[in-house]
Amino acid sequence: MQSKSGILSKACEYIEALKTANLRLAESLKETESLTMENEMLRQQLEQSKEEASALRRTLEQGGLVTSVLPTTPPDVQ
Repeated sequence: MQSKSGILSKACEYIEALKTANLRLAESLKETESLTMENEMLRQQLEQSKEEASALRRTLEQGGLVTSVLPTTPPDVQ
């Protein structure tokens, strides 16, 4: 049977390990939140670019300048 001091020592080590893991998880969460925000901004920019491309395509079509080389819609990025 372990002594009380040995048990307390192991408990303190375990608590420190939990604190360290918790700090790492908090940092990962912050990074994930930041990446999520950046991803959303990029999705919005992509949508805006698609809308601009469609508007430009319509302008070209109205002027009779669209060739069959241009795709009718931009590819979706997942």
